Amino acid sequence: IVLPSGPKCCEKCQKELLRIKPPLCKVCGARLYDCLDSKNPHNFRFERCVSPFYYDKAARNGILRLKVSGKKGGCVELAREMAETVIKEYSDIYFDYIIPVPMSKKEVRKRGFNQALLLGRHLSKLLNVPIKSHCLVKTKNTESQHKLNFTQRASNLKGAFEVRCPDEIKGCRILLCDDIMTSGATLNECASVLLKNGAQQVYCVTFARTKVAKKFVGL
Repeated sequence: IVLPSGPKCCEKCQKELLRIKPPLCKVCGARLYDCLDSKNPHNFRFERCVSPFYYDKAARNGILRLKVSGKKGGCVELAREMAETVIKEYSDIYFDYIIPVPMSKKEVRKRGFNQALLLGRHLSKLLNVPIKSHCLVKTKNTESQHKLNFTQRASNLKGAFEVRCPDEIKGCRILLCDDIMTSGATLNECASVLLKNGAQQVYCVTFARTKVAKKFVGL
């Protein structure tokens, strides 16, 4: 796949982007030097997650402009970086569908949109992979994940997601997308539900990920 040319962020922001460079953890996508897997082995249901950037400076500002300020114009640029990472890291993998991490109806009303859905739509066009945004839904309003540790985050999300059309994803390889990976709890719960409902494999991509913090792995 050759991506069409598109807008790029300014030179100042380019310099501030903290790109995640190899060697990478083949599960969580962090640099091996930043990954705490040796102390707390990954038990994710998804095969792997990749992200072009760490959630810091320009990458953080780009996401906040989208989520907090509602400036959707830069969404295609974020998706382009994600698409380039997918092409590079998942070069030998065929995806049947892209599925964005859903928000509850209450959460969508509060923000006005689902940023993962916007990113997923752009990814679908860039990667030529169909999107199925109606299959995975969030039916439970959950507590904000912001101040919770990994165990609390996982517990907070139990029973929050449902698959509405399992026949449509049966035997399929799914690319699950979101804006940020923090502890991986949200992606993991979504992947678990998709697999329980017949998906063959789930891989993940986000625009950014936080550096692994002790509070997220219970150390």
